Amino acid sequence: MLVRFVAATLICLSLLEESLYWIESVARHLPVGIFHFALLAVPLALGIVILIKASAIAGWVSDKFGE
Repeated sequence: MLVRFVAATLICLSLLEESLYWIESVARHLPVGIFHFALLAVPLALGIVILIKASAIAGWVSDKFGE
């Protein structure tokens, strides 16, 4: 459950950061930087991967703390 919460938090924060960056660019009449936007998308991709592999990651973390 904690792994899914972390993944959902990463996804939500990444979407929030991307939308705020886009809104700021529109408000200031500046072009959206592709590289900066791609860097903001890294936590989004990481959150999606963690969400897909949640059970495997939870098992791995459980094994690490079980030792």
